[in-house]
Amino acid sequence: MKRIYILVSLCLIMLSSQGQLMDEPFNYTPHPTDGLWTQSSGVWLTQNTGDSILVANGNLSYAGLPPSTGNKISFDGSGKDYYRVFTSQTTGSTYSSFILNVTSLGGLTNAGGYFTGFIQDASLTSFGATVWTRLSATPGKYNIGIATRTTAAAVSWLSA
Repeated sequence: MKRIYILVSLCLIMLSSQGQLMDEPFNYTPHPTDGLWTQSSGVWLTQNTGDSILVANGNLSYAGLPPSTGNKISFDGSGKDYYRVFTSQTTGSTYSSFILNVTSLGGLTNAGGYFTGFIQDASLTSFGATVWTRLSATPGKYNIGIATRTTAAAVSWLSA
């Protein structure tokens, strides 16, 4: 079961070894309660139940990267899985890039949960390349991990 326990903001770019597949600036009208599916007019699809991912005003930036455009997304709690379809890739590599800003650890646990990843074409359950967060052993801090699936046992965690 997917759990999102932190308040984060993201901007997302999907790339393949052959070129850009998708740039998602979340350029939708922000709303305090309507989820990403409603805010994007169905561009982002959803499955399961939980807290909504919301479009929020503003965007994220990072020194050395081109300026961001559009808005950001924000979420916390045990969230819905939102996904967006992009051109299926059968050769080469596919990359995901995003800027993450964690503003609150909320109810984050030592086990953690994933907040982004890929799903296999025509599947809503075959996840891969998931990115996770968990509560760090250092008070007030968190760790980031990656996994080939949505299984907590498969996560490789950064120690700092």
